[in-house]
Amino acid sequence: MCLVVVFCANSINILAGVNGLEVGQTCVLSSAVLVHNLSRLAAAPGDARAEGAHLLSVSLVAPLLSVSLGLLALNWHPSRVFVGDTYTYFAGMALAVAGTLGHFLETLLLLFLPQLLNFAYSLPQLLRLVPCPRHRLPSLDAGTMRLAPSGDLNLVNGFLRWFGPCPEEQLTVRLVGFQAACAAGTFALRYALEGWWKF
Repeated sequence: MCLVVVFCANSINILAGVNGLEVGQTCVLSSAVLVHNLSRLAAAPGDARAEGAHLLSVSLVAPLLSVSLGLLALNWHPSRVFVGDTYTYFAGMALAVAGTLGHFLETLLLLFLPQLLNFAYSLPQLLRLVPCPRHRLPSLDAGTMRLAPSGDLNLVNGFLRWFGPCPEEQLTVRLVGFQAACAAGTFALRYALEGWWKF
């Protein structure tokens, strides 16, 4: 449980660096957690323990989603507000607490699949097996206004490497869309394994 909380608190901050990405992924994650809680509440009427846990989780994630949606309008490209570490650590911790108190850490980790992939892809640099600069951002081609991958190992540069250079806004849409696709996949997996595995 401690490792999940530490991971969630840091993972949104690590998968970052382009306008709207930190807040966008938080909006997707908190929406998915809210949908999960509401579906569990509908599936287990009369179970006071489960209802209490999921209602507590809803009371934490609904305000997070509300303020994040408002912030997204200001943080989308071109950003007028820089969220920084304060927001990303808070958002990750709020989601970790919602998952812990709602008793669905396995589901929460599946929802964090892009962040897990980013961590695994970044591991050689994080372990200093490969040189790791302080800021691991893509480079901007001022002539075309497209982002190009740097040599750094993270999902932001990976998407540029795999799908080609693109404008910053398009990159954010791709990454947030990937987050949403992973959330949909999590729900599909939960449904397929219902009764076979505790989520």
